[in-house]
Amino acid sequence: RKLERKYNDYGYFVGWEEDEAALRLVQDQFEDMYSVWIQQYWNKYAPVEIRSRVRNIKYNLTAVYKKGRKLWKKHIWPLLEPFLGVPDERTAAKQKRQDAKMAQEKKRATQGGSSSSTRRKSTDYRDDVED
Repeated sequence: RKLERKYNDYGYFVGWEEDEAALRLVQDQFEDMYSVWIQQYWNKYAPVEIRSRVRNIKYNLTAVYKKGRKLWKKHIWPLLEPFLGVPDERTAAKQKRQDAKMAQEKKRATQGGSSSSTRRKSTDYRDDVED
């Protein structure tokens, strides 16, 4: 965020953590190789009937994948998330604040709740303080 403000370029640094990731590099290389193979070999040498059938299969599988992913995100994952999921940063921070608040309330309840009963640490070993 500091870099975005400094260079006034919002969105440029999105996903910068993944730029040097090995998986991202492999995916980019695979996409390049796939596009070269499709354009130079498949479209040139494959029969028209087979090309159209493969294109239809790819389209249908993509549609099934999208429907399945939507079903997973909307209906299945919300049921499994409390048991399996790792919370995102915002949810984790909210839970941390809630836990801290509950711990503070519990601490106040066990101490009696009044702040006048507590003494400062600097007065623990003084001789002139009377209890």
